[in-house]
Amino acid sequence: MLSALGPVLASALDLERALDRVARMVVAGFGESCAISLLQPDGHLRAIATAHRDPGLDQLLRELEERYPITRGGPAIELRAVEADRLEREPAPAEKSLRALARDARHLELLRALRRGDTLVVPLRSAAGPLGTLRISAAPGEPFDATDEGFARELGHRIEPAVQVGLLFAAESEARAEAERAQARLTMIADVGRVMAAAPDFVSAMEGLAELVVRSLGQVCTIDVVRPDGSVRRLAATHADPDKRDLIEELRDRYPPRPGSPHPSLMVMRTGRPVFSEDISQGFMREVARDERHLWLLERLGFRSYVAVPLAARGAIFGAITVISTLPDRRYGAQDVAILEDLARQAALEADKARLLEAEQQARLTAEILGLRTRVLQSVTAGLSAALTISAVAEVMVEPGLAAAGAVAGIVSTLAADGSSLEVVRTYGDREDQVGPGRRLPLDAAIPLAEAFRSGGPVFVRREDGPGRAQVAFPLIVAGRSIGAMALVFPDDRRFDDEDEVAFLAALVDQGAQALDRARLYDLERRERRRRSFLAALGDALAQSLNHERTLAKIARLCVQGVEVAGEAIEGLADWCAVDLLEPDGSIRLAAVEHPDDGRVALAHELRARHPVSSDATVGVPNVLRTGRSELIPEITDQVLAQATDDPEAIRVARELRLASSMIVPLSARGRTFGALTFVRAETEGRYDADDLRFAEEVARLASIALDNARLYRDRGEIARTLQRALRPQDAPPIQGLDVATRYLPAGEGIEVGGDFYEVWEAPGGCWIALGDVSGKGPGAVDLNVLARHTIRTAAMRDDRPGAVLRTLNEAVLGREAGERYCTAVVCRMRIDDEGARLTVASGGHPLPMVVRSGGEVDEVGIPGGLLGMFRDVSIAERTVRMAVGDAVVVYSDGVIEERAGGLQFGVDGLVGELRAHGGSAAERMAEAVEAAVRRFRPGGELLDDVALVVARLTGLDRVRAEEAAPAAAPAAAPPAAPG
Repeated sequence: MLSALGPVLASALDLERALDRVARMVVAGFGESCAISLLQPDGHLRAIATAHRDPGLDQLLRELEERYPITRGGPAIELRAVEADRLEREPAPAEKSLRALARDARHLELLRALRRGDTLVVPLRSAAGPLGTLRISAAPGEPFDATDEGFARELGHRIEPAVQVGLLFAAESEARAEAERAQARLTMIADVGRVMAAAPDFVSAMEGLAELVVRSLGQVCTIDVVRPDGSVRRLAATHADPDKRDLIEELRDRYPPRPGSPHPSLMVMRTGRPVFSEDISQGFMREVARDERHLWLLERLGFRSYVAVPLAARGAIFGAITVISTLPDRRYGAQDVAILEDLARQAALEADKARLLEAEQQARLTAEILGLRTRVLQSVTAGLSAALTISAVAEVMVEPGLAAAGAVAGIVSTLAADGSSLEVVRTYGDREDQVGPGRRLPLDAAIPLAEAFRSGGPVFVRREDGPGRAQVAFPLIVAGRSIGAMALVFPDDRRFDDEDEVAFLAALVDQGAQALDRARLYDLERRERRRRSFLAALGDALAQSLNHERTLAKIARLCVQGVEVAGEAIEGLADWCAVDLLEPDGSIRLAAVEHPDDGRVALAHELRARHPVSSDATVGVPNVLRTGRSELIPEITDQVLAQATDDPEAIRVARELRLASSMIVPLSARGRTFGALTFVRAETEGRYDADDLRFAEEVARLASIALDNARLYRDRGEIARTLQRALRPQDAPPIQGLDVATRYLPAGEGIEVGGDFYEVWEAPGGCWIALGDVSGKGPGAVDLNVLARHTIRTAAMRDDRPGAVLRTLNEAVLGREAGERYCTAVVCRMRIDDEGARLTVASGGHPLPMVVRSGGEVDEVGIPGGLLGMFRDVSIAERTVRMAVGDAVVVYSDGVIEERAGGLQFGVDGLVGELRAHGGSAAERMAEAVEAAVRRFRPGGELLDDVALVVARLTGLDRVRAEEAAPAAAPAAAPPAAPG
């Protein structure tokens, strides 16, 4: 064996390989296991070569020596041999000794598996001092003898020269390698200056530095810098493997260093001292990872070792460089720290120069930006000053306002008329295909636009966990109240920490808010003016014809096409307008429909013919006709269509027509709803609101008057030609003790007979006064009018009680085969005596009479009763009051008190006011005053409904008797002559 060592040891220049062969030769012919260890500078022994006779235990022996090295100060036999400079012998250890030696459970497990017998340790020395040890262990039960010890010493002597030569060669190689590393370090530092000097800006310089480090020191390099606010920004992250660049970029963008985490770069920037790890453990990666995706990226990239050093300039740390190895055999240590520190010092100097240059350039750029922003504000201010409408103001705000701010998209909205939503008036950029003008956004929506409106302050939104688009929303505030909101979207993930930028945006928004408020007021004034003009023109146009069908068509046409006033075109209310009428049989007829496209008009008639409207429907035209109340649908959604009809074909057509918003308002006249106007927007932008509905109701009021006039002209013309002369109420006959005046004013030009009637006739001891109103119009109403008058007269001849007279009339109307007809009436029986009169009043659904005292006091007399002709068991009650001479009773129809002008009604208060002003006046004077007041209340004096009035003033029987006795009395004595 000794002779065979020569060739092996001759290759000692590759020391580890030579010693490994020696160890294997020893176990092949002498011991069971062998380990050759060399003394390290720190006093520890490191096993250079190990071998075991059992191949199955060879790997365990290597693990034992690598995982549990012999450390200085321990109880190992090798250290005793080195320190005493003599061969040491140790018998096979007992179980107790193994437990004492074991550092942990795995160590004990290995010691048991490699249980050895006698052990010989030979110190290896040179003239300069100890080199290491040669340890040979025998199998259990095979102890060494003196001969074995001598052989072991000889082996040690043979190995010592080879170890010396190998160490000298290794030292020389290390020196040469150190020189090469020094040269490489100098070259790298020179490259740092070159790469960073060529970079156009600080960020590019950091990215170039990262690429340079990756080529020289590792597979991954990241560079982090500290922002002015103390947060950390990752400027560069690169990987040597192009296929893993996307992973490292995701790691950079999605998981930048977060304050408080054990990230190496944060530790370096916090302490100013470099850190390194020879082995990145799984536990460390789990501690650093924020979530499963983060951990997956770390594991997928295969991080194994790292070193991080600070970047400092002018005494301040501004960043850190971290280099990471992904190779199994590349472990960073103190030497790598020194190299990276040299590189970081040079990089910091170059980076500082780049930062100073960039700061100077940024200052110039900031000055240019401020100048540009000032010019933009001036331009926007000038544009806003010239803009008169809301749409024009919004146009200026986004062009060039938002573009100059760097936004790629934006929205301008104002508070909608309903007060619960924001209405989009202008969009800019790639948001136009998402939210269009006219769209309503609820105020309680979880979007920046609504949040800014609710809070009254700006709302900034940016993604913290990766790339994305930043947003900012500002409220539009005027005089402390929000009138809308404006949102901007930027292409990057800016932090909005530039106070000048935020101030510029705020100034832009404030200018826009003031201009929008001015435009809103201008739009309101202009809209009201145009609406008044529209109503006036509509009224003039409708007054030109009394043809019922032509009037229907004209209403629909003008509401779509608009009108022209003094050369100015005023648009209509809708893209679609329809007129529906309630027929006598209760059905609903589409009388007129209008749209700019005649083909669509024909389609509307076809759809109505195929899908007639059900009069029982709870929404839409039937509901408006039934309730007399308008309906507003700001936005026609699928849910609205489903509620309106269950016909799939009708819903499909409605969707194809793109119906967007609608209003339905009633057509009413004389207390009756006879039709409905429907307005629909489809092609026109915007949605109907409550203000539009009020205007539509004004249009409907004019249309109702025109249609009712046309109908009255048609119906009452027929009546006038046959009955009006014969049926007109006659003047009251002279009645002792009474001064009577009457008025009968039928509504409508050329009409002398209406639905109202009155009768006044003398009866024993006084008189009867009856006044009433029959339902409906036309011949049927005339027939009922005649029936009521004659029934009252006839019943009064049989029964002296007004209540009984009305009950008889109720039976007569019920027995009349005239459809659903009814009437109202009031009957008064006045009995005149020497002290005045007793007035008994009964009312059947009619306004109660008024007693006007001679002093001007006015009292309502009677008890309200039920309509006549509706129910057999009608409620009728009587009431009797005393009247003094000079008092008057005024009986009237509802046409007196129900006259309207705009939104006002003449009412009971108007009547009472006139009567009080004329208390004690003659009956004719009082009647004349009431008629004049009613006519004054109506524009042009045109009455909406028939007016019937009877005034009976009590003059007294004494006056009558005095007048009758006057001719037989002696003449009055002549007055005495005047003196002188």
